[in-house]
Amino acid sequence: MDKLKIADLFDGLAKTWDDNEHPRVFAIVEQIIGKINILSGESVLDVGCGTGILYPYIKKRGAAALHIDLSAGMLEKFNEKYPAARVMRADFETVNLPPSSFDKIIAYNVFPHFVDKRAVFAQSYKFLKSGGSLFIVHSMTRDELKKIHSGNKRTARNLLPDGIAMRRFYQEAGFKDIIMEEASPGFFSSGKKDLV
Repeated sequence: MDKLKIADLFDGLAKTWDDNEHPRVFAIVEQIIGKINILSGESVLDVGCGTGILYPYIKKRGAAALHIDLSAGMLEKFNEKYPAARVMRADFETVNLPPSSFDKIIAYNVFPHFVDKRAVFAQSYKFLKSGGSLFIVHSMTRDELKKIHSGNKRTARNLLPDGIAMRRFYQEAGFKDIIMEEASPGFFSSGKKDLV
């Protein structure tokens, strides 16, 4: 699916997105954020932020965050809920942000929708500070996501790559200390940029 179609898809879903969020997801997000271990004073980039599900968890931990998304509709809903948040409409695969500016980059529930998956890793590596980490995480396991997405022709091909491919993406971009957990709950992966 091309990027305009992806943006249109999520623009159309934005108004009712939060209404359709299953209550168990918030417990999963709490677990994921706990594993990411966001510290007070850190700088976090929330990629594919949607309507802002991660915002209160990041803010509660005292980190400064920039939230970006391709969908204007999702960001509009985000801004209604959290007017003080720093948000930006951008295509993460091509956005130009200052290099070495973030301690942590989180791509929550968005990775299957990227067109150029390698660019996500390359961009993340460039934007992370030395010793910073990229987290590609999902509230569902690979199999759960496949079941949901395969039932919709617009998202049938938007899946999480297998573990071997994900590990290769991290390695090719230069990440070390790669973690891949298939059901912890959901999908959890991370890689660290070397100290320079």
